[in-house]
Amino acid sequence: FSIVRPLAALQGVFLYPENVQLSVAKSFDVVPQKPRASVYLSWDEVQPEWTLTATTPDKQTSGQFLAVLGILRDPASLTLQRFAAPGVVGCEIPTAYGTWLVLARQPDAPAGPVSSHDVETDGDLAAVLVGPDGQVRNAFAAHATTLRFRDQSLLKSSQPANWSLDQKTAPTKVEGALVFGKEASLMPGVTHPLPDGNITTWWANLPSAERARFQVTVEGWTGTRPPHIRLNAKLLDEDEAMLEAGTTCLSITGSGTFDRVVVAPRQYHALPALALPKDTQTAAGDIVIDADTPGPVHEHGRQGRAAEKVAATGGKAYCFIDGPIQWAEWQFEVPADGRYQLLVRAASEQPFIDREIRIDGTPFPAPDSTVRMAGTGGWCRTADDWGWSQVADSTSQPATIPLAKGTHTLRWTYIDQSQNLDLFVFRPAP
Repeated sequence: FSIVRPLAALQGVFLYPENVQLSVAKSFDVVPQKPRASVYLSWDEVQPEWTLTATTPDKQTSGQFLAVLGILRDPASLTLQRFAAPGVVGCEIPTAYGTWLVLARQPDAPAGPVSSHDVETDGDLAAVLVGPDGQVRNAFAAHATTLRFRDQSLLKSSQPANWSLDQKTAPTKVEGALVFGKEASLMPGVTHPLPDGNITTWWANLPSAERARFQVTVEGWTGTRPPHIRLNAKLLDEDEAMLEAGTTCLSITGSGTFDRVVVAPRQYHALPALALPKDTQTAAGDIVIDADTPGPVHEHGRQGRAAEKVAATGGKAYCFIDGPIQWAEWQFEVPADGRYQLLVRAASEQPFIDREIRIDGTPFPAPDSTVRMAGTGGWCRTADDWGWSQVADSTSQPATIPLAKGTHTLRWTYIDQSQNLDLFVFRPAP
């Protein structure tokens, strides 16, 4: 049986009973809501759950199930091979760094040694990792006094014990460089030896006097895969994070080393947008993006959603972009090369709204800038509160961006205050 996810797969095989049937059901098909709040969680914040049901052909009043499970990034690379011998069942688990041989005593087997595939033990469970060179790399036994592989004695004890070959191997203490704001310090850490390479975790406490956005950069990483960066145990999948007022625990985990970790506050300068007349209309040649139809092609953080709003185009608007490190992306087609201005039809009862804009990854209208739009006095719940804004440059003139014919991407990132979106309009510059 197997459960495949975007980044990894869980596969397994039943050791006993052998003829068991397994059904796999997902626990939920719609995204859950936050406790005591009618607010949907982002799928990024949800780990799907499954219910695995094992059924034997004949009804039984009691019994035992034993399964071996493996998790790998490449589903095709995991092949579990079941085998059986008198009093014991087991399986081979081939990996890139060797083969695991797993043995389990059958429930009705008499006391004494059991063996198969060159592994012998008097315990209830045993596993031996054999490297490509045929040497034992690691081993484990449960409630055992002996464990042998071929002619090599791995465990000999006077009393049954739970034992592993690496149980006395202590992690190695390490340190890494950290720059938090203007302060340099050291991050303590530990390295754990594993069969497929060492894995290291570093950690540090980050004090912040107020809630603020920071950029987290791991410089000089040597690993083949990016490290896992966590803030208070939450995994970061962006290079920006929101630090709450107080102390936040930062941890870096991965198979590699780094030169230093830099946690730097994001400094934005707000460029006020130009307020346009309320009765502004789209014109011939405009590229019009209805924010809720068909909606964003990608979202991060808490997901927005369409909601009915008074006087919105098509009756609905795109709402609920109001959380830290939240963004949405829309794709649009440009019919001809040229320079374009950006107009926005939006509504908010907040006094101002700050957003970071990127077009095809390029900051617009300038690097490290936000577009500051004035509030419109309401959310269009009972009245037409829509207003038009035009993105301006540092000279308070309409900002322009060159766009080539073809498909482009607009990213709209929350910086401060909530806002409902109706239309984006790219207008050819005069």
